[in-house]
Amino acid sequence: MSSFLEKFNEETKNLSNGIISEENELEEDTSYLDKQKKKRKITIMISVVFVIIIIITIILSRLVKVPDFENGLSTIAFRWGNHNGIDIKEEQIYDSNIAEGIVISQSVKSGNRIFKNNQITIIVSKGKDPHERIEVPDLKNITASEIKAWQEENGLTNVIVKEDYSTEIEKGNVIGYEFENIVTNETNFTRNDKLVIIVSKGQKSLLMEDFSSKTKTDIHKWCLENKVDCKMSEKFNKDVDTGLLISQSIKKGEQLTENTQVIFEISLGEGICIPNYSSVSSDDAHDLNDKVKLRIKNIYSMTVPYGKLISQSIKAGTQKKEDDNEVILTYSLGVPYFSSLDGTSEGEIAKVFYEYNQKGVNFNYIVKYVDSEEEKGKVVWSSKSNEFLSMEEIIEIHISNGSNYDRTSNSDDSE
Repeated sequence: MSSFLEKFNEETKNLSNGIISEENELEEDTSYLDKQKKKRKITIMISVVFVIIIIITIILSRLVKVPDFENGLSTIAFRWGNHNGIDIKEEQIYDSNIAEGIVISQSVKSGNRIFKNNQITIIVSKGKDPHERIEVPDLKNITASEIKAWQEENGLTNVIVKEDYSTEIEKGNVIGYEFENIVTNETNFTRNDKLVIIVSKGQKSLLMEDFSSKTKTDIHKWCLENKVDCKMSEKFNKDVDTGLLISQSIKKGEQLTENTQVIFEISLGEGICIPNYSSVSSDDAHDLNDKVKLRIKNIYSMTVPYGKLISQSIKAGTQKKEDDNEVILTYSLGVPYFSSLDGTSEGEIAKVFYEYNQKGVNFNYIVKYVDSEEEKGKVVWSSKSNEFLSMEEIIEIHISNGSNYDRTSNSDDSE
């Protein structure tokens, strides 16, 4: 049994020694660690590059490229500045060679990049100096084309050229000129001063037109515009409507001058013929022509019987316009008859005489106050009463002063 144990222990020992020898033969593998280190280095490098790219992007986003503003409108520079966050400061100077509002120079050259919120100064032209002295040519001996060239060369916006016809000055030559300011003349004229120059259009050459379908207003306007001496006459015509031309003294196509007079005959339309009203009464007068505007008057007459026509304001047979044909017909009331005034109140007398006098007579009155049993203020007697009179009368009227008026008696009588 011992021999077995010894043998087992010996074998176990030998086995243990064999394992140990194998372990001593193992080699350590470091490639995995190297790979992990390399991977970490790449990751760090990528992160650094990414951060650098972000920083560069941010920087570039804050930079703007400056365009070329020179010889362009200043408004373009301001719009660009507002859009890109750049403050554009404008300074203006006069420049005879560069138009107003055009950029002359800029403080930052085109193509450069600047950060936002920075400022760029632009120099902008104010155009030509309005106070600059301008040499004035001989205006009496200058043509219209030369004036235009002088205006354009010197930028003279306040020099106004007008044209007018002239029988003496040739077309294109100066008729006259005037400085607006009385202290301004050829020796001290500046670009800002105002000057009006009248240039000749030559002798007026105008061809007569056909106005057969034109109105009086149209003809009058044409005459004024063309400075034609025209004379208007009006005539009734049943074939031509009111206000249109009947005839013209110069035919269409003939040449006119400023001294030529043209006579135009204008239609008044058919018009209205005023009837003879002598044989009709005032009640029947409207039946003769209902287009005539009648006004009837009635007056006293010593010679014309009652109801007969004394006169009409427009002679029979006269042609009148349809809008201007009022006729006043005056009919007779016969010989004036003066009715009794007895019992009339003193306050009514003036009205009575006014109504008589409105009918063609001339009645006047004299008032006397008398003692009477009549009520005070009542007419008790008149020199004319219930009788025919002449066209002119002076009538004496007695009015009660009420001195003998018995109010008790009148009161009893009324009861």
